[in-house]
Amino acid sequence: MQSHGTTPNIAAQAITSTTRHGFLVALGWVAQRLNLAEILNRHLRIKQKTYAHTPVDKVVEALVAILGNCRYMKDLNFDPEPLVADPAVAQAWGQERFAHFPPSVRPSAS
Repeated sequence: MQSHGTTPNIAAQAITSTTRHGFLVALGWVAQRLNLAEILNRHLRIKQKTYAHTPVDKVVEALVAILGNCRYMKDLNFDPEPLVADPAVAQAWGQERFAHFPPSVRPSAS
């Protein structure tokens, strides 16, 4: 089967951790391939102080929460398997860690 130039070449990424949020990881890699954060940085203007996370980082985190079926932003921290404690999800979305990541929640070692 030939793609006729419509399918982008996607390089394989090294997997260094396990996750229970595989769908969000896959969507994150697609978002990175589409340069979603760069597009948001170029067009989204939110006046807000930036300490460790930009307003665009927080918008991306909210999008991940919506896609991850979180009803409330607090669910990022307090679900039985919190998204913010999953480094594979953050990495897939181009984040070192999410803004909602509190010091009391430790990343899973698995």
